[in-house]
Amino acid sequence: WIVKMDTLKNIVFDQTFGSDTTDIFSTLLETSDGGFLLAGSSSGGINGDKSEDSKGGFDFWIVKISENGTFEWDKTIGGSKDDFLNSAVLTNDGGYLLGGVSVSDASGDKSDNSFGNEDYWLVKVNSDGDVKWDRSFGGDSTDILKNIVFEDNEIILGGSSISDSSGMKTSDSYGGFDNWILKLSTTGVILEQWIYGGV
Repeated sequence: WIVKMDTLKNIVFDQTFGSDTTDIFSTLLETSDGGFLLAGSSSGGINGDKSEDSKGGFDFWIVKISENGTFEWDKTIGGSKDDFLNSAVLTNDGGYLLGGVSVSDASGDKSDNSFGNEDYWLVKVNSDGDVKWDRSFGGDSTDILKNIVFEDNEIILGGSSISDSSGMKTSDSYGGFDNWILKLSTTGVILEQWIYGGV
């Protein structure tokens, strides 16, 4: 459910978008054409406002609407198991970076097998929502991507990890969940990574 109000708090429009099963809204972006991208997760098939079948369990689901709230298009992006979108940002080419958590192996839109349990999953799409590339980052246990920052042609991923040094992770867990931060190039190559945590 999205509501747009003017500066006087008068409702300009309110719209509901969904399928006949569970749809989880995570974040909203204002797009370069003045419209909006609604980003979240869905387990629904083709019904309601959803035009594509589930790839398996929950998938990333993005919906593009106009500045007046009119539905324009939607995309379902995922692998054969559960994939949950937690964050999205606009990039300087008019496309989007979508990030969250995946337990899927290589399947559907996912190129890499899971490194352990949940992994960070980052997907680059163009302005029409078509997948350009995807990257998985994880260790031998649970890694949960929570936020993306795109700045100065670099991508910063922030989240939590309980994995020890394995897979894409270069340091052991200090004990329980730690903060795991990655700096990436614009094509998703790891430039640096840091772990912050206590026992």
